[in-house]
Amino acid sequence: MSTNDGRSWMKGMKSSSMKWIKPEITRKKIFQGRNFRGTQNGSSRNSTIIALMAIIFIAVIYWSGSSNFEEDSSSSSSFKSAANLKQTTKKKDAAAVVTKDARDITKDYKRTTKQVTKDTNQINNKNGVKNKIDKNLSNFVYVNIPQAADGRDLAAAEPSTKLLKLNGAKYHPNCESYGNVPPSNFPSDGSPYDGRTMFTLVRHPYDRFMQSYHFHCWARRQYMAKILPLIWNEGQSITECQNDDNQLNQFAKRILQNFGDIDHTDQDCMFMRQSDYVVSIDVNRVFCTVPELKAFGKEHISPTAYKNFDYPNKFENNRLTQSTKDMVRRSYKKDFYLCPDWL
Repeated sequence: MSTNDGRSWMKGMKSSSMKWIKPEITRKKIFQGRNFRGTQNGSSRNSTIIALMAIIFIAVIYWSGSSNFEEDSSSSSSFKSAANLKQTTKKKDAAAVVTKDARDITKDYKRTTKQVTKDTNQINNKNGVKNKIDKNLSNFVYVNIPQAADGRDLAAAEPSTKLLKLNGAKYHPNCESYGNVPPSNFPSDGSPYDGRTMFTLVRHPYDRFMQSYHFHCWARRQYMAKILPLIWNEGQSITECQNDDNQLNQFAKRILQNFGDIDHTDQDCMFMRQSDYVVSIDVNRVFCTVPELKAFGKEHISPTAYKNFDYPNKFENNRLTQSTKDMVRRSYKKDFYLCPDWL
């Protein structure tokens, strides 16, 4: 290697050394810069961690709040469900009670309807078997119902229809008048109605009861004094007594309040139900009006049978108060089913 080359190499080395020194300084600065940036990065990491912790903290709080809200909502829902269940149970219980009552009413209605239908069929069988009159039997007999014909003895008007007294016949109750004893009260093997075709006339229960009151004003004044001791006036004339509506209603209430305890023997069976005379026995015809009775008599008994008969007393139902009417309906319930127009 020449001298010049050596000098050049030395210069190069020197120059190279200088170049290496500068990078050291530069790296130092860079290192310092790196330290600075590292500090910045550390602060950034800390900030990031704090932010994450804040987010997690907020999330935890939110989750807790949501859980509490859900618990509150769940509790509220449970409470509402319990309240609704209780209310539903009450409604079901109430509905069950109403259903039971409705069933009881339906059963009672069906039972009553069945009994009434049975009684009605016994009275007036629509298939024509009982309504059919045996023309070979001309021995008709009139079944007398007290006060149904205004106290008139229709059997006496047509002697061929009169009930003949059968000696030794036993019956109960022992009405004062033999003809007032209901046919069903006689024994089946010893009845004066045996072998005879029975028919009768019935009257609206309101009218019949008012007729009974009129009869008491005329023929049973002592009984009136007994049953109405506080208002009975012995000095009343028959007409004044019969026209006294207040006394009429008081009389009805005293009779009907103790209807089940009435001694029909003492009253000549006057307050017995009309249905007691025609139900459970073979009464061939039950007439609800006088024209029906007259038509039957003319066809089956005689051309002039009951020609001159009519009710002498015409009554206005408004003479009876509503409470009296209700009592009559309760006491004579079956009688109202004897004729369709009375219902």
